[in-house]
Amino acid sequence: MDAAERWALLPPIRRARGFYLYDYAGRRYLDFYQNGGRALLGHRPAVLSSRLKKLLSSGLLAELPSIHGPRLERALRSLVGPERVIRWYHDDVRARAAVIRVYGVDSPQARAFDRPADPAAVAATASEAGGCEAAREAAAVARLRPFVPPAAAGGEADLLLPVIPFPGAFAPPVLCFGPASRPPASDVVSPLLLAGLERVVLQLQRDPRWGGALCWLQPEMPQRKRRARAPVWETLETDLWRRIGPYLAWRGDYEDYDVVFEEFLKAGFILSPGPDEPSIIPGWCSHGDFARFAATCRSVECG
Repeated sequence: MDAAERWALLPPIRRARGFYLYDYAGRRYLDFYQNGGRALLGHRPAVLSSRLKKLLSSGLLAELPSIHGPRLERALRSLVGPERVIRWYHDDVRARAAVIRVYGVDSPQARAFDRPADPAAVAATASEAGGCEAAREAAAVARLRPFVPPAAAGGEADLLLPVIPFPGAFAPPVLCFGPASRPPASDVVSPLLLAGLERVVLQLQRDPRWGGALCWLQPEMPQRKRRARAPVWETLETDLWRRIGPYLAWRGDYEDYDVVFEEFLKAGFILSPGPDEPSIIPGWCSHGDFARFAATCRSVECG
């Protein structure tokens, strides 16, 4: 099966709350995929919801000039550094055209744009790639994932694609070009989307994971769960995964992933649909769910 076929195994989802998804039969799933990292702060982060509601009441939906573009750029500097040239475009087609205009249609950047190097996957296969440093230097385009340690962040790639935790895929793609690049100007995008992106980027800086915490509690976590014993995420260092920050990079054979994905789905856990894209440890969950996930890992390993 490919990633689309694995994803088709999921039942229709009725609602999403935090890091849990609920189907129409009332069954709850703990989300380790998080929309590829777009739901890293949860599927309904409070900071984003309040911001969008305020902009909606102002009627700022159309593509209009606003103050939120410069604000988003300032916020992104904390992720990509002061030297990068930051741009955003309406969609991937416009973004790819900008990459081709800067680097050329036959450039490594243009060829790698559709399948950029993933820092978590690079770190997991560093020994085969001749070390993490060599793997990073060979990447023309790299995804920049929050909370990945600097040694695996891919920060030296010519073009960075930050994964910003805005839950929907309709937010404009953000590209971070090299300092000497002269890409086309950013598209005029709805202030609603720019303000939402800015808010979640700022929230990342306040997240305990930014400081390297292995377990954490989100502000919207139910009060009764805050007294629960924190899961020991180090126990997920198994033959199935290599953990890089909150990311779990698949370290097994690709042909085994179909069975693994289905077994975890039966147990109530949604993994990344593709073995080349990491699963992500949820920002919070019950201790019982953590224990079941660890037990499922052991069961799959023994099987």
